Amino acid sequence: METRRAWPKAAVGLWLCLSCSEPETRPALAGDCNEPSCVDVRSGPITSVFYQVPDSSGGEGGAAGSSGMPPQLATLQGSVRMIVAPDLTGSAPPNAPVEIRALGADTVVVGTPGNDGGFSMEGVLAQAEAWVAVGSFSEAPGEPFLNTYQAVDSAAGLPVELAVMQRSVMEQISQSSFLDSPQLLEPSRGHVILQFVDEVGLPVAGVSVAFPTTDDASVAYDAGDLYSDTLTETSTRGTVVLLNLAAAPYPGSLTSIVATVATLPDRQFRTALLVSAAAVTLFTLTLDLAP
Repeated sequence: METRRAWPKAAVGLWLCLSCSEPETRPALAGDCNEPSCVDVRSGPITSVFYQVPDSSGGEGGAAGSSGMPPQLATLQGSVRMIVAPDLTGSAPPNAPVEIRALGADTVVVGTPGNDGGFSMEGVLAQAEAWVAVGSFSEAPGEPFLNTYQAVDSAAGLPVELAVMQRSVMEQISQSSFLDSPQLLEPSRGHVILQFVDEVGLPVAGVSVAFPTTDDASVAYDAGDLYSDTLTETSTRGTVVLLNLAAAPYPGSLTSIVATVATLPDRQFRTALLVSAAAVTLFTLTLDLAP
């Protein structure tokens, strides 16, 4: 297993906001490519994580923020599994080389999993919601994997399981889930597979995505092991696929998600996800469904 550090091409600032249902006034998310300020959202207190990586020219920034305090760093360790089916199952390690990338104090920390999928990366920012990506990070066509983004708790000191999406699986989703017009994975855009769960981790049926709209992305909800664009809300797996969202090249940009639940029509739930061109973001959003 190998760990090294590399500079990103440009600075990136990330906000992650999870909300429930009490009214609140707040500014739009910085860097949000979908302009969620046009959406009327009722939400409660938010938990935010902010970090910034300076560019390679040595500009100021870094994870310490305006306080000047050095950031807390952690060792991120665990395993990488390869997704082999549209329902996101699969436990085998990747069958082709991949890298793992996570933010450090002033760099991107790069690790390489072993043959068994295991990895250990020192110097990763210690955060409850840290974005980590797994993939080849190559622009060459025909790579076996899509770069795969996910949020993990790097501050807990516990092993994490990361996923990497086989390109063929994502292509199967795009071609079989959109009955009227099968979709192609546009290399200049990003994709999201989002699962909604309740407070005990069970999938939530009856969730609809209000934003982005179908004008912003191709939307399909879970239907058995696959997905269907003929449905308007989640089913037993509580999952939705968003294809071909506007996204910046690596390291990506933010997009907002606004969702509603059929049993709670007066509430809206909002989160911000990192998306990147030619990549897929996997995220599980816990909904506070208390009356």
